Amino acid sequence: VDMVLDEAEGVHYSGPWRNGIPHGRGKMVFVKDGSFYDGDFKHGIANGQGNRTMAGADTYAGGFLSGEAHGKGTTIYQNVHRSLSNKMCSFSNLSTKVYHFHGAAA
Repeated sequence: VDMVLDEAEGVHYSGPWRNGIPHGRGKMVFVKDGSFYDGDFKHGIANGQGNRTMAGADTYAGGFLSGEAHGKGTTIYQNVHRSLSNKMCSFSNLSTKVYHFHGAAA
């Protein structure tokens, strides 16, 4: 189900829902800056495996826990590439809000 979660912030979500929040494999797009997360959600937060592309085109692919990069993954900067193993990185939009939807989404 595609849904606008926060019109003011330009947050769009496409994927499965549970109890009115994103849960399962989905994609959350932050329209204002063009960043997005494509991966696993648990209770509305990035949790599991996923890919995060930031506004500046930097990307992270790997594990997420409670909305933050966690465990083994790869970060690709615009002109630099390095692997992260057992290190933490924060992605602000993924860990600051749990988006709830009350309506017809299944």
